[in-house]
Amino acid sequence: MRRLVVLLLVPILLTLALAKAAVGDSTPGVSAAAGGSAVEPVTICGTLFCVGGKTFYPYGASFYSSTQGAGILSNPAAAIALAQQQHLTTLRVVNWLSHNATVAAATSEATWRPVDTFIADAEQAGLRVWLDLSDFKTVLMHQCLNPYTDLGDWHNLVDYAAHRVNTVTGATYGSDPEIAWIGFLGEPREAGKYYSRAGAGNSSGNIEANASPEPNWGVSGGECNSPLHYSADNLTDYYASVESRWKSEASLPTMAGGLTKLDEPNSGNINWKSILGNPFNDICGFKTYGRMEAWLPTGTSYCAQILHKPSVNVEWGYQQSVGDAARAVDFNRQFANNNAAGIAANFYWNAGYQSGGYDVDNGTLSPQTFQQIVAHAPPPPTAGCPTTATDDDGAAVN
Repeated sequence: MRRLVVLLLVPILLTLALAKAAVGDSTPGVSAAAGGSAVEPVTICGTLFCVGGKTFYPYGASFYSSTQGAGILSNPAAAIALAQQQHLTTLRVVNWLSHNATVAAATSEATWRPVDTFIADAEQAGLRVWLDLSDFKTVLMHQCLNPYTDLGDWHNLVDYAAHRVNTVTGATYGSDPEIAWIGFLGEPREAGKYYSRAGAGNSSGNIEANASPEPNWGVSGGECNSPLHYSADNLTDYYASVESRWKSEASLPTMAGGLTKLDEPNSGNINWKSILGNPFNDICGFKTYGRMEAWLPTGTSYCAQILHKPSVNVEWGYQQSVGDAARAVDFNRQFANNNAAGIAANFYWNAGYQSGGYDVDNGTLSPQTFQQIVAHAPPPPTAGCPTTATDDDGAAVN
């Protein structure tokens, strides 16, 4: 009789085991897609983003490694919980590189393990991420390496990121459907200028008289022997080079920027139309601090009508010191401006638990600002996804 019971239990237990494998392990930090993701990729459909045949609005914030409190890459569970409380759909993963480490450390296993876990936890929670490699700019500057012309080190980072296999989910970064897109080098300063750590007052006397301060230039290696300088062509060539390199190694979409300084005379000597229009760039990225907020429709109109590409507001934000009520008004205005400009994805700076900076938490530090974020969250996607881009008259663009 005992043998009969055992034989009857075997198929039941086997069925339960197979069901668990099909659903995936629900343990925090373990991706439901381990060993082969079932996540549908984010695709570009005209000037919008889509998932599974429906329009998708990536609505989120930057998440980076905090130095205080319950923070982000060092505490993914707290970060994911905060994103859900704010009704975010997509997380910007940025600033996980150690600025004072060597260039080689940017491609070390220890550096990327926390990113693996964060991405897996986001996927497990039903959220999307996009990967911002902009921070490598600061790593290079700390070592007196020009981030706009040192293409070899950028190519090494691109190759590593494209082929890295997530140690939690088993997905290759360059084709992981959990990652919506890859971003490169936000906030380039005005081209054609000279920059030094101390500005024109550099004690070594080897900086041009009109040098502007760049606090990240040479921090780790001491004062650099020469100023940081790059031309408009250097900047344009940088984006074309790193994005073409990515395209040769990976399939995820690319985004240049977020660009800023475009509200300055001569657009800050930044050839933004060439940068965003290069054939290896898929998404237009902007940041709307200061006067860039009013400038934004200029960029989004060009990207939509001429390039037929979606635009992303990569970053904007306000410090807690302006007061919660005033900051809530500022957030509401930015949300309205993004909608009016036709932004396809929106990310504020920064989601976190730190007091005194830009962070917005779960309502304890800035309850009115928190409520604005929740109030402007997009509804679940329901509309069909357009299959072609259209011009102003609604005609299909080939």
